[in-house]
Amino acid sequence: MVADQLIYKGSSYSIYGLQVDGVCLVLDFMDDIPEKESIRLKALFKRFSNAGQIINKEQFNYLGDKLFEFKVNQRRIICAYDIYRRHVLIVTHGFTKKQQKTPKKEIDRALELLDRYYNSNRLN
Repeated sequence: MVADQLIYKGSSYSIYGLQVDGVCLVLDFMDDIPEKESIRLKALFKRFSNAGQIINKEQFNYLGDKLFEFKVNQRRIICAYDIYRRHVLIVTHGFTKKQQKTPKKEIDRALELLDRYYNSNRLN
């Protein structure tokens, strides 16, 4: 089952991270990266939550398939707007990007996690 966990609530948006088997994938990822980068990602969450957008494509970028990514150096966190709740952004998971383009397997993983999340929550 895939659930969600509130990560940040701002004046414009709330950001929820996906939990798989009780573990929030994004928070787990952020615990494993250098603290400086984790702090910068949290700052981006805060800015997005309060402003409702981040215009700088070096920090927040559209990937296609209704997916976006928060970016700090090579660290990426994929997200999507919740299709059922207004003003909610779902962050799926994080990864370290090692090539020019976001790997298709990371996009596929995000889409699969979102699908599992929506199916789990529709049944509850």
